[in-house]
Amino acid sequence: MKTCTLKEDAGGGRPTAIDWVSAVGIEKLNYSRQFVLNGKTEEYLDVVLKETSVALLDLMNDSYADYTKKKRYEWVQDNKSSQVTLLISLIFWCVNVEKHMVETKKDSMAMDKCTKLLQSQLEDLIRLVQGKIDKPMRTRVMCMITLDAHARDISSQLHDEKCFAPDGFQWQAQLKAYYNTEKKDVDMHICDAHFMYGYEYLGNGPRLVVTPLTDRI
Repeated sequence: MKTCTLKEDAGGGRPTAIDWVSAVGIEKLNYSRQFVLNGKTEEYLDVVLKETSVALLDLMNDSYADYTKKKRYEWVQDNKSSQVTLLISLIFWCVNVEKHMVETKKDSMAMDKCTKLLQSQLEDLIRLVQGKIDKPMRTRVMCMITLDAHARDISSQLHDEKCFAPDGFQWQAQLKAYYNTEKKDVDMHICDAHFMYGYEYLGNGPRLVVTPLTDRI
């Protein structure tokens, strides 16, 4: 089960929650603000869940701001949450694809260039796992490699099928993430469904291979 790291009150009062240790993989999520576990068990556990979501939201905003300031393979290693890493990566995949879609109005090979960019990012991650990194980081990067390979394949498919507009069905059918600058949060889109990202903590576990069949499902 997942656990909280608690700090005992020196005066004998209620303990204070400091961070959340995931049982999925190896990862620890530091709370944005420490809080005392007051009240009944069902009451303070509800607070634990809410504060965990707040910590992920804060990490997401920090990670989003850092993404363009560093090389991507460096940014991956500096992040503190695998879940947030994959979410921000998804956001910027959507940014890149839609940016190159717009550029196809002047350059018919823009989507092909997008595929090459994604391939370059994928190769950077492959070189990273070929070096010496610890187990939690290796798990995170391997998840990114899985999703990066899928992102590259979708970009290539969009080029082959001449889907050069964000409202094209082939693109709309993909699960997409967009940063909402007003709410400082993330909107998830797929077809005509729009919803906010939920921040349910997932830890640092492996991800399944993404295939055309899992896309359809």
